[in-house]
Amino acid sequence: MTTTQNLILAVVGSACVALSAFFLTTSPAQAAEPNAKIMMTKKGTGSLTKASTSRPVVDRSCMQDAVNTRETSIKNAFSAYTNSVLAALDQRVTAFASVWSGTEVSNSNTYRTVWNTWKKANSEARKKLNSDRETAWKTYREIATKTCKATLPKEETAKQDAGTSAI
Repeated sequence: MTTTQNLILAVVGSACVALSAFFLTTSPAQAAEPNAKIMMTKKGTGSLTKASTSRPVVDRSCMQDAVNTRETSIKNAFSAYTNSVLAALDQRVTAFASVWSGTEVSNSNTYRTVWNTWKKANSEARKKLNSDRETAWKTYREIATKTCKATLPKEETAKQDAGTSAI
């Protein structure tokens, strides 16, 4: 055998010994639970036992209602945003039609005013959308932690909604 083959054989053998030592000192139930906290006990046998982990009790129907309320609020916020933007676009169309059909077509102040009005309306609609979404998430967190007695997982944060938003 070459030196490289001997080295590979030694590494594989060491890994097998370490793995077999792990499985000999843990019960099959403990080995099957990768997230269980394992601690050593001094019972003389050197066996491993699972540490007690208490999870908060969550009222599932309360959480379902809280999530449904949050999602409905976010949906309504997007609907209001869409309606506001569509109304502002209708006003912009009407304003541009009057600018171009009038006698002072080259009046740049009127043209700028139409654009500034549109930008302001669009900006206000976006701010209201963000405010409504933040309110929905804040209300959800308060209900979930106080009423439903839940510890929220990472996935249930406001950043999730904001990160997946198309806006």
